[in-house]
Amino acid sequence: MAGTGVDPDGLRARPRHHGAFALGYGALDPTFAGGRAEGTGYLAGALWVLFGFFFYVMSVVNWGNRPWTKSGLPQPWLGFGQISMLILPSTVLFLVLAVPAVAEWGADTAILDANTLIGWFTA
Repeated sequence: MAGTGVDPDGLRARPRHHGAFALGYGALDPTFAGGRAEGTGYLAGALWVLFGFFFYVMSVVNWGNRPWTKSGLPQPWLGFGQISMLILPSTVLFLVLAVPAVAEWGADTAILDANTLIGWFTA
């Protein structure tokens, strides 16, 4: 069933597109390629989004949108400033924890394996 997005056995849909991480970095390191059987390229991109949501929710719920609420900025600039500030810790956490956890070359150096990592941030 070429082009339908369904496996020949009809049980599972295949993604028709490649994520930005799987397509971009996956071209340099085949560990993260979107075509890999385990879908590691997609998992790595999903982990970056997971960390981004984690920091954004922490900022909104626990920190009361600080430090941006005192700036007097109106929306959407308040939200843009907050999101742009939170890109840095999300990316650092992603590079330190997620990339070694899902890369073939990081099996011996990963701080946490992928299942433990996902469990920590979704529990």
